Amino acid sequence: MSAKASLSLAGFVALIVVLATTFSFGRQARVRMEQAETAAHEQEASALCRDVGLSPESAAFTRCLSGLRELRLHDRSRWEADAVGLL
Repeated sequence: MSAKASLSLAGFVALIVVLATTFSFGRQARVRMEQAETAAHEQEASALCRDVGLSPESAAFTRCLSGLRELRLHDRSRWEADAVGLL
């Protein structure tokens, strides 16, 4: 194998390693971002339910949180459907 071919192969392998590392890091970052977003949504929902006077120990508070989660999921589904329609 010539020196030029060895260099090309080494460059190709290096590129594959960089791409694989970037892909892996990107997936991990996305998971962390989604977890942080979910935690923020839960905190916002809990604060809103408390702000309207519901006690965290009450069944009404639990229904409030559940309703807000449902609304957020519905909104996200609608947003995703709109995004698909734009493609």
